[in-house]
Amino acid sequence: MSGTRPRWRRAAVAVALGVVAVTTLTLVLLRSADPVTVARHDYRFTVPDGWSEAGGDPDLLEVRIAPDGSAGPEAVLVQQTRLGYDSAATPRRGPGEIAELLAAEDPAEYSGFHPAARFAGRDIVRYRQRPGDGSTVEWYVLFERTVQVSIGCRAKPSAAAEVERACRNVVASLQVRP
Repeated sequence: MSGTRPRWRRAAVAVALGVVAVTTLTLVLLRSADPVTVARHDYRFTVPDGWSEAGGDPDLLEVRIAPDGSAGPEAVLVQQTRLGYDSAATPRRGPGEIAELLAAEDPAEYSGFHPAARFAGRDIVRYRQRPGDGSTVEWYVLFERTVQVSIGCRAKPSAAAEVERACRNVVASLQVRP
């Protein structure tokens, strides 16, 4: 009987080590599959797969993300503006201010203003900018109490679908702390 006891212990140790190995591997794989979240200023969002943080301007409360390895202009810019009023109490004020600013700009550069649109399941203000380098920037603006977050999605026509997917991801995952 003493000969069966060590085999049983060896089998139990082997099973335990196997469970530990499988659990560790699973945790490592799950952790590496976790989405990357950018949490800056008063907002946070999930970075789409294949994209990474590529700069920004802390003074402007902005973060820029771009496709991994991209040398083109493709990017998503997320910028915060602190408001001196509560946008929930005066919901037309923010879109009205954007409309006034755009009316003073060159209509060849800014177009497609929609003060009340939907994108990625969110109520947004939307307009388009053509900076003159062959790219287009689709702007999606969200208001959350005392915070305005503008998401600019810049792409040349050949990458428009990829950038729109990334933009949709950022807008849908955006959380604002007013």
